[in-house]
Amino acid sequence: FAGQAADGFKGGLTGRGDPQRFGLEQPLAGALPPGSALQSTDNTFELDSRKYHRAMVELELGFVFEKPITASDVSVQEIKAAVAAVFPVLELPDLGFAGEGSLHGKDVIAANASAKHYIRGPKAIHPITEINDLVLKLYKDEELIVEGVGSDAMGDQWRALQWLVKQRLSSGWSIKKGQILITGAIGKMVALPPGQYRAEFGDQASIFLAVR
Repeated sequence: FAGQAADGFKGGLTGRGDPQRFGLEQPLAGALPPGSALQSTDNTFELDSRKYHRAMVELELGFVFEKPITASDVSVQEIKAAVAAVFPVLELPDLGFAGEGSLHGKDVIAANASAKHYIRGPKAIHPITEINDLVLKLYKDEELIVEGVGSDAMGDQWRALQWLVKQRLSSGWSIKKGQILITGAIGKMVALPPGQYRAEFGDQASIFLAVR
C-alpha cells in the first residue's frame, strides 16, 4: 500500500468446512486497502460492477478498535475491551480468477483474499445486542438471496475476531486505533449483478446498495 496504513483486515473462509473445501487447514486473512470504503449518497451506496472482474457480496460484521493491539496472546476479553463499536458491513470482493473450478485457497491468499471494496453502515450495532444471534438478510430487487446468523463466522464472532487479530499480528501487521476488522461471510458469498440491494442486520440497521 505504498506506506499507507490498511483500512483494516478481513477474515475469509470462516464458515464451517470452508477452509477444507479450498485445501486449507484454517481460514485465511487479507488487508482492506486504504480508502476502499464506499461512500454513500442520500443513504444509498453505489457500485459500478464493470470495474470488477467478478463482483461478489458478503454480509459481515465489522469491529472498529479504539486502541491498538500489539500482544499476540491477546484474550477475547482484552479484545472486547479494545473494540469501540460493532458495525454492519457489506464486503464487495473481486473474485477475479481464471479456472475457478480448480481454485485453491493459496490462490485466494496470494490475491489478498480478493479484497477490493466494503461498505460500513452509518450506525453501529447497539452494544447490548447478542451479535452471535443476530439474523442478517440480503435482498436483491426485493427477493431474499442470502440469510445467516452472526455465529456463522467460526461459530462465534468474538472467537473469529480473536483468530483474525492473532493471525494478522503473527504475519507482521499491527492493529491500529480506528481500523476495522471484518470476520467473514454470514450466510454465503454471492455474485453481485446489477440491481437494487438491501441488507438487513436484524432490527439494528439496513444498508442500501445500487449496482450498475
